[in-house]
Amino acid sequence: MQAVTSVANAGQVTEWEKKQHRRLLAEKMRRECETLRLYEPLPFQDAFHRCTCQQALIQKGNRVGGTIALMVEVARAFTGTDPYNKYPKTGVQIVMLGYGEKHIGRVFYNKLFRPGIFRIIKDLQTDRWRVYRPWPAEHGGDLQRVDESLKAPPLIPERFIQGKIAWEKRSERVFSIVRSTTDSEIHATNSAGDPGQAQGFSVNLYAIDEDLATSGWYEEAIGRVADCGGFIRWSALPHAKNDDLMQMVEFAEKEAEKPNPAAVIIRASIFDNKYLPKASVDQSVEAWKSKGEDVYRKRALGEININSTLMYPTFNRRVHDVMNVSETSTKAQRLLAERMGEPPDDWTRYVSIDPGFTVLAIEFIAVPPPELGNQVFLYDECYIRDAPVPTEACADALQMKMADKVIEALIFDMHGGRLRSIATGEVPYQKYGEAITARGLKPASGGIFRHGCDDVARREEDMRTMLAIQRNSQPRFMVCVGKCPSFCSEMEKFKKKTVKQWGKEIAIDKGDRRVNTHAIEAVEQALGIDLPYIKPRKTSLVGGFVNHFKEWGDRMRRRDQGQEGGSQHISLGPIGVGS
Repeated sequence: MQAVTSVANAGQVTEWEKKQHRRLLAEKMRRECETLRLYEPLPFQDAFHRCTCQQALIQKGNRVGGTIALMVEVARAFTGTDPYNKYPKTGVQIVMLGYGEKHIGRVFYNKLFRPGIFRIIKDLQTDRWRVYRPWPAEHGGDLQRVDESLKAPPLIPERFIQGKIAWEKRSERVFSIVRSTTDSEIHATNSAGDPGQAQGFSVNLYAIDEDLATSGWYEEAIGRVADCGGFIRWSALPHAKNDDLMQMVEFAEKEAEKPNPAAVIIRASIFDNKYLPKASVDQSVEAWKSKGEDVYRKRALGEININSTLMYPTFNRRVHDVMNVSETSTKAQRLLAERMGEPPDDWTRYVSIDPGFTVLAIEFIAVPPPELGNQVFLYDECYIRDAPVPTEACADALQMKMADKVIEALIFDMHGGRLRSIATGEVPYQKYGEAITARGLKPASGGIFRHGCDDVARREEDMRTMLAIQRNSQPRFMVCVGKCPSFCSEMEKFKKKTVKQWGKEIAIDKGDRRVNTHAIEAVEQALGIDLPYIKPRKTSLVGGFVNHFKEWGDRMRRRDQGQEGGSQHISLGPIGVGS
């Protein structure tokens, strides 16, 4: 630059060269403020972009920023600028699936090819363009400079577009195909059509925005991305108009148990978007709440809209998660979160077991000392499917998880535990007890099992009470969500029973327990009985047995050496008759 200037001053640069220099300088400035360069993702958006799983879903509320994240993902793939190298640099095939033609014109076209996906402003320190921050200057924002902000340029700059856009309805900006200078293509598709129209070619990125008008697209998307190692990316406010979204949610929840899942869910609520003014958020929340709890939970929290039939609609992964610490969190929650979900040794621990032939659920519950409050915490679980010998699997799990811990009581479902096996004639709870005692496991309260509550109506009422928010803005019952995925999954799917009345399916206030509710029932039966705080003994679940065995061995050795008082007399009777 300096060299060019000095040459220009010397009169050695032609007018054409000066014009070219100005053109290149202007192009450089335009590229420096391109939207993809200035984009600053929120934490959930960043997780979405970084994800290398085949399938990723942003399950979100209104005005969260999920669509922006999806559009950025499309633009990066189309322009060959994905920083995580998930897509080829050239020849990328992209399918964008929208809810109706108007969605293609109003959302896809406007956000990809028109200015204004967000606002930008020049930084006072660096004199460079960056994202506008709508909060006061004392907090690092630009609120006082709002008049200086501008619409961000289009996500996809015009220089990347090859030829003309192919239109379905140009007047409404409904496009069908856009081609890039790097031989990539975007195919915009209406989900109200036949999923079969997208057959016949491999797709590197299948981008779905919001819910689908007809079912079958998710299954088709899986087939399109499989051949070339492509990706499905979906951002949706869950209206649940058909089963496609639920299929992906259920698949992702099953995959969550694997070390390398093929699908993930990234959940985001309106409270996760720091670019929304607080007053606007408060107004929206108030309006949604006025229309009912279902509307609020769907619109603000992004929960799937089946709450009117959910048995426990107040359960929420965010609200009831121990690790979601806030200003209103209790001392007990903070302490448990600091210890990554491992209760301190002075807390009372309970284990609740729901036996089953195909699924065995073991839930670990902790009660803190009274000075820390009256909360109850579910901090761990074992969810065992298709164990060859469930009784042995249960005992092994307890030995592995709790061998060095003090357990106050083992709570057992005696209703199912007393059902005698037709094949063997055995009673399950006796076999479980034998397997547990064979490993030297014994709770501090004595005996083996404490009966769980078998009054289902009472259990359901107690669970609702424990989930409710108290005056301190916290629920009495909280969960280490990351350590208890099966319990959380069951809670989100546990629906009320329905009966047919006047030709319609009507939900009644009883749980439909024909589906998987093993973890739920283990927790319910524990919460339905008294779980008091009892200061733990100093011996662990195994320790009492070990110490007792050592003491017995010492007594035997002393007797053999003539040191025990009982060995001083002579018994003339048979063995076992003497004192």
